[in-house]
Amino acid sequence: MDHVLDIEGGWFPRKPEQHFGPHVEWREYSFFQNPRMPAAVNNSRLLVELCSSGAEGCSDGSATPTVQAHRIKVQPGRNSDQLTTLLKAGASYKVLEFSNLASLWPPFSQEGGWFTKPEQHRAFVERLKQMTSVSCCLATSPGWVWYDMLWDVPHTDRFNR
Repeated sequence: MDHVLDIEGGWFPRKPEQHFGPHVEWREYSFFQNPRMPAAVNNSRLLVELCSSGAEGCSDGSATPTVQAHRIKVQPGRNSDQLTTLLKAGASYKVLEFSNLASLWPPFSQEGGWFTKPEQHRAFVERLKQMTSVSCCLATSPGWVWYDMLWDVPHTDRFNR
């Protein structure tokens, strides 16, 4: 993770929220396997499961869904306002576990997609630009390679290219 995400310089330091949006906390992948993790936290999980549109109990984000057996079912391709409504169901849980995080949002684009408010989208893109790091010294051709999380979306990178 440290070779792609710049934890010390790009992610960890707090940045002005009016420009970069809210601070994003992160944990290592093994966070929940740590023996010091309280069982009350580890066992308080809500599964957010993707389902087909029209399937029984499948929520579209127009109302807060009912939790059944520590699970809610949501349609893929939800925007930020719909997700806010859907995830209110998890307010009493410590951990949200997603069955398929990549399909939860609509496709990302330079113009938006995930966020219903343009200023949220702009702040998120600015934060993404600062999160990445470099990889050094490939065996065949030593050098630095900057990672760009928006490589597949037309945009201006952190170096204004």
